[in-house]
Amino acid sequence: MAIQKLNGNDYIIFIDTTTPITESTGAAYRPVACMTSSGLSGSTNVIEVSDKCNDGFADAIPGNKTNTITGSGNAIDETLEPSMDSFEELLSLYQDGTEFWMKIANKTGNTATPVIREAVGFLTDYSETADTDTPYTFDFTFRAKGRFNTAVTT
Repeated sequence: MAIQKLNGNDYIIFIDTTTPITESTGAAYRPVACMTSSGLSGSTNVIEVSDKCNDGFADAIPGNKTNTITGSGNAIDETLEPSMDSFEELLSLYQDGTEFWMKIANKTGNTATPVIREAVGFLTDYSETADTDTPYTFDFTFRAKGRFNTAVTT
């Protein structure tokens, strides 16, 4: 079986602010932005352990985990056209500390293998940039509460 390479240009950010965060499936996602970059990361805090049994060398055990989705992009609406509504909604979600569903997935109708990463969480960072002769853009960090739900279909 040949390995199919996935094109990062095929993946964008979607949100759902209407489905209750207590639901496990059935989120009604809509696109938020044409992303110039997006990413998903996880990290584990390290708990340092040092005692006389380790001959002075530190040991470590895993601590709390953190999952985030980050992105930069240009605002679009549900028809994938440029829109300021996306900026306004994300800014409100950030300022209000609202928890909601977010996912990274491939654009509808694309033939690439769908890879979906979704979670419930909230925005921890948000910024907008309006430089000369460049599109009006935004950056965000979404903090997932718990594990990412993952789905890879062929």
